[in-house]
Amino acid sequence: MKIAVFLYGECRQFELAVNIFKDKLSSYNPDYYVSSWDYSREKCSHGTYDIEHIVTEDMIKKYLPNAIVTILIDKDRLRCSSKKIYEHLKICADMCVDSDKEYDMIIVKRMDAFEIFDDSIFHGSTSHMGNIDINSLYTKKGLSDGITFDFDDTFFYGGAKPILQFINEFYHKIISSGQEVQCHKHPDMFLYNSNISVKKFPDKVRVCIIRPNMVDLVKNCKSYNDITQDVEKSIGGKDGEWMDELLPKKTRGPKDMRVKSHLKGITRIYDTEDKSKYDFILNQSERTQHLPEELYQEFLSTLTQEDFFFYPHLKNFKEKLSKFYGVESNQIFICAGSDVGIKSVFETFTNKGKAISSEPAFPMYKVYSELYQCGYIQVPHEKDFTISIDKLLSWITWDTQLIVLANPNSPMGEYKSFDDIKPLLDTGIPTLIDEAYVEFTDNESMIQYINEYSNLIITRTFSKGFGAAGCRVGCVISNKDNINLIGKFRHMYEISGVSMKYCEFLLDNYNLVETYIEDVKEEKKKLISKLSSDYEIIDSNCNWIHFNNEVDNIDTMRTFETHKVLVKYSSVPHDDRNNWCRLTIQPNITKEKFVKELLSV
Repeated sequence: MKIAVFLYGECRQFELAVNIFKDKLSSYNPDYYVSSWDYSREKCSHGTYDIEHIVTEDMIKKYLPNAIVTILIDKDRLRCSSKKIYEHLKICADMCVDSDKEYDMIIVKRMDAFEIFDDSIFHGSTSHMGNIDINSLYTKKGLSDGITFDFDDTFFYGGAKPILQFINEFYHKIISSGQEVQCHKHPDMFLYNSNISVKKFPDKVRVCIIRPNMVDLVKNCKSYNDITQDVEKSIGGKDGEWMDELLPKKTRGPKDMRVKSHLKGITRIYDTEDKSKYDFILNQSERTQHLPEELYQEFLSTLTQEDFFFYPHLKNFKEKLSKFYGVESNQIFICAGSDVGIKSVFETFTNKGKAISSEPAFPMYKVYSELYQCGYIQVPHEKDFTISIDKLLSWITWDTQLIVLANPNSPMGEYKSFDDIKPLLDTGIPTLIDEAYVEFTDNESMIQYINEYSNLIITRTFSKGFGAAGCRVGCVISNKDNINLIGKFRHMYEISGVSMKYCEFLLDNYNLVETYIEDVKEEKKKLISKLSSDYEIIDSNCNWIHFNNEVDNIDTMRTFETHKVLVKYSSVPHDDRNNWCRLTIQPNITKEKFVKELLSV
């Protein structure tokens, strides 16, 4: 039996739904035709839209690699109407017809609802299809039951011919006529006057249709009975029994803790790699070259026992740092790494609105958005690995509360000039520029513009160019009013006195930092020159490169393992290959044996 599946409408909760119906249909190897908007929302338990994101063809094909996909631009940002939803279904039908493939059966469903159904609907010969009349369209209730055919909000199936006939005739006679469409009336009005046979799902077939609001209940661990009651109100009968396949039975015990429900769906990324077995740690942009021993001993000599006894006081360090950056001390918020600064910015400026960033990006942007229940939109990189400022601007709406842009970008390494960023600042929306890697560029920092734009916020760190990732020291730089607000989230004592002293030492000996940075930049040029004849290279304005040898990288991985080198294996935007390596550059790296061996792979 040859089956086609039409998936249409909004893409919310698609990632959850797709695996359920894929599993049920996997043995039939169906063809998928998908039509959706370029924008989607995820609904949280309290009824607001918690996460908003961009939908791309690549996102769909991640789960359905062979699907035929159409993505429409939604200028209204999902002010849904039945007409818009029917349009997607018509597109699915057109793509199916254009394929010139013949199907016995077509299943039609919304992308954001998932169904669990009895396999018996597919049993039997092709001519009879078990209990299915191939000349009929099947819904949860037939018209003879006096129940409306909720075409907009459910799933139906049947023989290919009546399904395509219904979609095309309904669209042309109702939609194209310019009539106002009401999803609960017009499909029935049309079917009563058509020659299309409409039947109820066969008695032996049980279908559980779970809508987006039902998924919210699932996520929040409501009782089984609560869920099934709602399902039975929607579809009747004992269809709710099929919830057993989706939900584990859960009871509340006396030791259960009441926690914020949205935290359960948040995935944190932690570094769990055992680095002790490696001689070269080149996966996280850390410095591995030691300071000259005499200078290191000089720093140690400055430490006293009081540095360990007493709470740290930041006044001297803040003044030294403000002088280094050319700002006032009340324009700096010192924190335990720039990621804590970023977290504080989200705490300060978001309140269940939306944040916009690029994709891919530093993963903690998304985590902080979810923690503070802020919608998060990621605008994909262009195929040349650049970020389109115009696309970022196009996604700004009335509830956008924060724009986040790493500059240079991580992980692709693109740098944006002030002229590039200025349109974002002109919106007046708080704009966070993450300058973690700016020391490795020959370009300007945006710090000089903080007095010109009240919405400009910058984060800097001692982890990258300064090479002090273990100290956990960073800062937020903005106008004094913003810093006063952000500082309300400051811990009592943000950083340790020892960490502060080491960073002061680096500021006093900044020539060491400059030398290290210049050595890295020069070494990166040498490495690119050596590898470029055999590898595809993506350069960056940071202290790393991406490279790909266009073939299976098992030999490349083996080279790294042999020489005890830890690198990051990664993907890049718009590239389905998974054999990319990201390598952090260190001074004199081209002289290492593993580099020479790479050239022979």
